[in-house]
Amino acid sequence: MWQERFEEMQEKVDKFLIVYKQDFEVDKKAILDEPDGIFLWMLRKTGTQLVNLTKVKNGECKITDTALFYFYEIGVPCQLYLVSADRLKRLRKQFVDDYLKKELYGGMKNESKN
Repeated sequence: MWQERFEEMQEKVDKFLIVYKQDFEVDKKAILDEPDGIFLWMLRKTGTQLVNLTKVKNGECKITDTALFYFYEIGVPCQLYLVSADRLKRLRKQFVDDYLKKELYGGMKNESKN
C-alpha cells in the first residue's frame, strides 16, 4: 500500500538531504505502524521529521511538542509535505502557517474588546 509513496519520498530524500538520510528509515517505520494515518513530513538538509496529524487531530499529541514545530519556528530551510497512503503533496508555507496557527490558537479569532 505504501510502497509507491515510499519510492516518491525516497526521491525527495536523495535530492534534498545532505546528511542523515537514514532518518527516512525511522519515518517509514513510524508510517507502517500507523498505515491509515496522515502525516506532516519535513525535509531539512540535515534530516527529516515526521508528525502523525491523525494523532494530533485526536488529541494524542500536540504539534507544538514536536521537533518539526521547533525547526519550523526557528526558520530552518525545509520542504514540507502532506503524506498519506494515496498521496504525497508539497505544502506551501502559507498553508503550514495557517495550520499551525489553528493548532496553536484553536482556530479562535483574536478580537479586541473596544
